[in-house]
Amino acid sequence: MFSSVGTKMNRIPLYTGVLLIMFTLVACGIETKQTSETVLQMRADTDNEYAVMAAIYSDQRTPDGFYQESLPDADQYTIHHVKNTALLAGGMSLTSPVYELSSNDFTESLQWSESAALQRATYRQLVDNTETDLYFQFTRFDPDDPVQTHYYRVFKDDALDRSGYDKNNPGDYQGIIMMPMFTAEQVKYIIEYLWQFTYSNNYGNAVLESYTSETGSEYTHIMNEARLTMGVDGGCDTIKVFEIQYTVQKGNGKIWKNEYPMYQFSSAHDNSEYLLCEQAGS
Repeated sequence: MFSSVGTKMNRIPLYTGVLLIMFTLVACGIETKQTSETVLQMRADTDNEYAVMAAIYSDQRTPDGFYQESLPDADQYTIHHVKNTALLAGGMSLTSPVYELSSNDFTESLQWSESAALQRATYRQLVDNTETDLYFQFTRFDPDDPVQTHYYRVFKDDALDRSGYDKNNPGDYQGIIMMPMFTAEQVKYIIEYLWQFTYSNNYGNAVLESYTSETGSEYTHIMNEARLTMGVDGGCDTIKVFEIQYTVQKGNGKIWKNEYPMYQFSSAHDNSEYLLCEQAGS
C-alpha cells in the first residue's frame, strides 16, 4: 500500500505540499470498479449515447473514484516529471529518446530537479520538498510569477521505471511497476496517475469507466474512453468510444497498452442540450 511522507527544507519559505494518497487493499480475485453516475452501462444504445454526450460536452473527463491530485494552496500549478533531458547540458539530437527519470536517492533527485529548473528561461526557486511511495516532489516558484506553483517530480526506482517509454515515440509499452508485490488498487492508481499526463486529459475526451480485474498471472485495467471530433462547416460532431486495455504481468511488472474501437455516433449540442444527428449509428 502506498503512503505519503512529508519533509521540509530549512531556512527557506515553505509551502504546505504534502500529497496524501490513500489506498485500499484488494483481495485476490476481486474486481475494483468505479463508474460514472451518468454512465452506468457501456452499451451502444440511445440512453447511453446521451450519457456519453453529457460527459464529453460538459467536460466531465473522469468518472467518480478516478485518481485526482490533491495539492493544497496551489490553485494554479504545473507538474513536471524530471526527464533525462535535464541531464544533457550539451543538448540532444531530435532522434534521442526522452523519458522520465527515477531514483531512490533523495539528493540525486534534488540535483536533477535543480538541473531542470536551471534550464528554464527564469529560474524557479525551491521552497519545499515532499515525497510519496511513488515519487519525490520538489515545490518551486518563479519570483516574477508567484501565483503559479511548479511541482517537479522524480519517480522512485522501487516504484516505477519509465526509462523504456520514449515520450517522443510512445508505443504499447508504458513502463514497469517495480514493487515486488503490488495490488489491483495500486495498478489502478498508477495507470490513472499516468493518464493525467496524456493528451486524453483535454477537452473533448472523457473516461467513462475505469476498473481493474485480476487473474492468477496478470492484472487487466480497462478504461472506456470517448473522444470527440468536431464537425466542420456546421456539420455534426463525431464521438468515438474505445476500450483502452492495460495489462500488467505479475511476474515482471511490465505495463502494456492496447486500444480497441467499440462504437461511434454523430452528435451536436446547443448550450446544455445534446442531440443525436440523423446519421447517428450509420
